[in-house]
Amino acid sequence: MVRETTEAFVGAVTGSLAAPRGLLLGRHDDDRRFQCTGHTTTLACTAGALLAPARRGFPGRVGRSPPGAAAEGR
Repeated sequence: MVRETTEAFVGAVTGSLAAPRGLLLGRHDDDRRFQCTGHTTTLACTAGALLAPARRGFPGRVGRSPPGAAAEGR
């Protein structure tokens, strides 16, 4: 069996940080745009204890998108 790995960051949370249902994972492309690379299955109820908002100055932090922004391409 061959296993390939790569690094990714959490780009979005479905649900809330306190009670996440799933995570969208991704990387930045050469133009620093988020590119989704995968997602998790439904998370355990205790997963929220492991998540925290990105720190100020974190390279991947771009702020919170308004509801529906992903569907509108923002």
